[in-house]
Amino acid sequence: MTKQVNQKHSTLTKKIINGSFISATLAAGIFFTNTSDIQANAAETNTSSSATQSSNTHTICTITPNGYYIGNAFYSYGTNGINLPSNVKQFDFYRTYTRTIRYVDAGSNTEVAKTVQQSVSLVRWGTYDYTTNQMLNWGTYSASKDGNPVGDSIQFNKQDSPDLTSEGLELTGASTVDALPITPSTISSDNSSDPVVTVYYKHKTRAVNTSDNAVTQKVTTRQINLVNSTGQVIGQTTQKVTFNRSALYYDEYSKQVVYSDWEANVGTGSDWASYAVPTSVTYENNTYSDPDLTTIEKEVVNAATSDSTITVTYQKSAASSDSSNSDKGSDSSNNASNQSNNTDSNSVATSSNSSSNDSKQSSETARTDSTSTDNKASKRNKNTVLPSTAASTESTNYSLIMLALATSAVLTVTFFTRSSK
Repeated sequence: MTKQVNQKHSTLTKKIINGSFISATLAAGIFFTNTSDIQANAAETNTSSSATQSSNTHTICTITPNGYYIGNAFYSYGTNGINLPSNVKQFDFYRTYTRTIRYVDAGSNTEVAKTVQQSVSLVRWGTYDYTTNQMLNWGTYSASKDGNPVGDSIQFNKQDSPDLTSEGLELTGASTVDALPITPSTISSDNSSDPVVTVYYKHKTRAVNTSDNAVTQKVTTRQINLVNSTGQVIGQTTQKVTFNRSALYYDEYSKQVVYSDWEANVGTGSDWASYAVPTSVTYENNTYSDPDLTTIEKEVVNAATSDSTITVTYQKSAASSDSSNSDKGSDSSNNASNQSNNTDSNSVATSSNSSSNDSKQSSETARTDSTSTDNKASKRNKNTVLPSTAASTESTNYSLIMLALATSAVLTVTFFTRSSK
């Protein structure tokens, strides 16, 4: 009463006739069917093994990618008017089952080597009711050969992990991903059951040396510039906060020094203190007041804070402007006085020279030795250097007058002495 049809088939076929059913079950890879009931049914309906049955008969077939089974007979699609159901696609029979192996940085979880994917092709058959156009069930997946389930034991092979020590990475675990047997009953129709393996690597490290140029201190600065209306700096204040950190080790993968967190120096605190802007500033004998800011607020900073510059602008005070103008007037008076003194000095010098010339003419009849004496005195007068600065003008005028008087006296005495002889 039984007949072996296909030892690799793993599905269920049912024939429902007049409210009763005849089943054919494949157990352990062997397909059984009740052929006497099928023949009885065929006689009752006066049909052969056609796929077309009466209105109270369901035509149920085992469908495969290449054709269908009715009972123990296999037919290609199109035979007896039966085709692949329109609501079943070829890809519904097949499944690519994949194991994904990722190689990642244990710290950042970023990929450090190309992902490996191991795949096997699986196939399954189904049981379809052509009368109601319904899929009754799908069989389990099995290894595929030419679209047929072969049921062989299959597995994902072991996979060696790449050696990345030259790149500054080392494995945290085993160097090989083990082989993995595939259990068809646990495989879903989508990829939600596909296994994923993650292999982790850690960074190789070494001690920090001087060639690594580790930076362990940073100073954050706020500069306050006090300027006048033209932008000239008339005062300046600098506020600094110093931060320190430790160089822990050198990371051979990132090629960088790894540090501890920045910490503010106890001596400098961790903020730029509030600053009370002076109400006035004296610079180069000028006084400036009315600043456009009165206070610069305290600011808490950290090592990431950028340096800052704040400018406070002052206006020149009125008193400072009057003092400047008075100084300019005094300078003008002094210049005028100096010019007057120079003019008087020139006049005296001219008068003295004129008297000297008259004396020389009156003594032309004097002796030769007296004339020589006169000439030497005249040379001494010519070699005398007159001061040119305004500060010595009065002293110069006095000296010229005394020199002129002395010369006149000498000439007079000489003249009378010679006349008496």
